[in-house]
Amino acid sequence: MQDCKWSCLKLFLEHDKNSYRSDLEHYLTVIRDLEVSIRDCYSESISLPSDDFNGMILADSAFIICNFMRYHPILSSSPVLVHIIKRSLLKWRAKLKRDLFLEENQIPFFVLERLFEEAFGAAYPHTSFLDLACTYIAKGGIPAAFGQVVIAATTIERIKNGPEIKHLVDLLRNFCFPSTLRVQAQEPSYTNVRFPSNVSNLRVAGVRFMASRSTNLLDITFSNGILEIPPIQLCDVTESFFRSMVLFEQSHLPIIDNSYFVDYMTLLEKLIRTPEDVKILVQSGIIDNLIGSEETIARLFNGITKHLVTPNNFYYFGVCEDLNAYANTRWNQWKAILKKDYFSHPWATISVIYALLLLILALLQTVGTFTNN
Repeated sequence: MQDCKWSCLKLFLEHDKNSYRSDLEHYLTVIRDLEVSIRDCYSESISLPSDDFNGMILADSAFIICNFMRYHPILSSSPVLVHIIKRSLLKWRAKLKRDLFLEENQIPFFVLERLFEEAFGAAYPHTSFLDLACTYIAKGGIPAAFGQVVIAATTIERIKNGPEIKHLVDLLRNFCFPSTLRVQAQEPSYTNVRFPSNVSNLRVAGVRFMASRSTNLLDITFSNGILEIPPIQLCDVTESFFRSMVLFEQSHLPIIDNSYFVDYMTLLEKLIRTPEDVKILVQSGIIDNLIGSEETIARLFNGITKHLVTPNNFYYFGVCEDLNAYANTRWNQWKAILKKDYFSHPWATISVIYALLLLILALLQTVGTFTNN
């Protein structure tokens, strides 16, 4: 991996000597001018001396920029970049997909933007690092657990006009925002959310579970007795990505301001308590289990949300209220019991119908007897 980083740094410096700055000292000066701001972005103090720290930031930044360039329809055509892709980047593709969006590996977004502008801004004035990052995300540079992130023009406009993007985890999080955003002015503060029961109990109460067609991971809805949850692919990197999102929201954002992933993981943890809950969601097509047993998955969701602070302004409050109201209706419970005990199998259904016919015939015969008398 280190050899790949140095190759990318070499490309970054010598991409086109006629058009780009190739002076290593120039880029180190850029980093040096930003050093205090960069160090302030990390919660823990970094003890590396300035020269080592600045060199590390430059090498890692060049590595990220070159990796993103290979997904861009114009910038990826560079012969030098193609050469490096074949020899290095493709070899580390799976590891890159895992490591780039881990909270502990983040580089401030303003550093990546500044270095890309210094290196390639003159030749590509209409392309920014944000454009590169969006293309990378849209073309599958993220784990499958996040689904297919649709890069809509309105989303990019919202991001450009919104709060400053802190790093790549923050950018991916912004693209994963639910289709209907939280409206602060219209949402009262809920200090005590009545969370629904787990999946197994909800099914007993008549709730059905269905994989949503939405491409947005956070679009959980409940209507007409059906809880729709977008499919989740659980693989070896899923937990680390969810932890990165949750850690970022808990440490960087006010607890009432757009903590969508904290809300999402909190709701799933309430729904998934036992291996049986996982089994039901797998059968419903909601969970794609690539990591092991149902018990392992149940522990995964319980572990991620441990010690989380529940937001006052819970995004899924309406879903929870509707689920509770539906599950606590006796008629829905009776319908679920009838379906489970008497209509769960075609032969059982036929037997019930046959018994009802016999009962009706017996009643008709009784009525006829009284009528004749």
